[in-house]
Amino acid sequence: MEILLTGATGFVGTAVLARLRTMPDVTRVRVLSRGPDRAPRGVDVVRGDLAETRTIVGAAEGADVVIHAAGYVGNDPRMATSVNDAGTRALAGECTRSGARLIAVSTTAVYGPGPHRLAREGEVAMHPVSAASVSRSAGEAHVLSAGGTVVRAALTYGGGDRWFIPTALAGVRALGGWVGGGNARLSTVHVSSLAAQIVLLATDSGELPDAIFHAADPEPATFREMLTSVARRLGLDLPKVDIPVDDPRLAEVPPQLLQRAFVEHTYDGELLRRRTGWRGHRDRDLRLSRADLDWYASVTR
Repeated sequence: MEILLTGATGFVGTAVLARLRTMPDVTRVRVLSRGPDRAPRGVDVVRGDLAETRTIVGAAEGADVVIHAAGYVGNDPRMATSVNDAGTRALAGECTRSGARLIAVSTTAVYGPGPHRLAREGEVAMHPVSAASVSRSAGEAHVLSAGGTVVRAALTYGGGDRWFIPTALAGVRALGGWVGGGNARLSTVHVSSLAAQIVLLATDSGELPDAIFHAADPEPATFREMLTSVARRLGLDLPKVDIPVDDPRLAEVPPQLLQRAFVEHTYDGELLRRRTGWRGHRDRDLRLSRADLDWYASVTR
């Protein structure tokens, strides 16, 4: 089986590539990259840039499966549209022309504001808020129109995470307390678990009757429980104070970030676990390796 991977140097893509290298049925991995100097070592490179769609013409030729793990997560609407929407549309078109199966990594953030309580696929309408989420939902539509599969990942953590745990820790420390007590239950998934399920889905030779899957471990935990656990293992002190949700200090904080602290966002990942046979992490405590802790120590000040 030959697989083309986009986003191979990103947070999720790095873990996916590591997993692909362990799969005996995967005979060749190619990565879409803007140049050999930007690509991981030991893989074949297909030159192309999702932000410049003309450069990816023919990229999927010869691939049995394309795993689309690239994505723009910043706040620039133009870049988000260019990469997540137009770039995904072009990639989906290439898969249609070549006959390659397409699996795209997305996020449960496309559902927008909660509360969401162990929502299954198809139970919650999409109401994306950020530029990245709006463009990702548009990209999903292109994947689905091409007959592809979308994996919507819950809050993803582990080595390489720059957004979830580091941003949350910095926010709690900067505010000096926990918005709404930090009692929101949240679904999470370790990046290695997410990668394993994506790769198992990609190497599944059977028909996939479902087009959208959630990737989430079985046991949600509260925002406060998760951050307190990480901080304890990093030797960090966190405040004990609770902050009311209508506190004036919160006026400048993006609502989508505040919601993670006090509004439940949990998703049922059983459909994907059942399809792939992946058991998942069943402890409420975050599964953090020594490498994960070293990473968080390096990016947390």
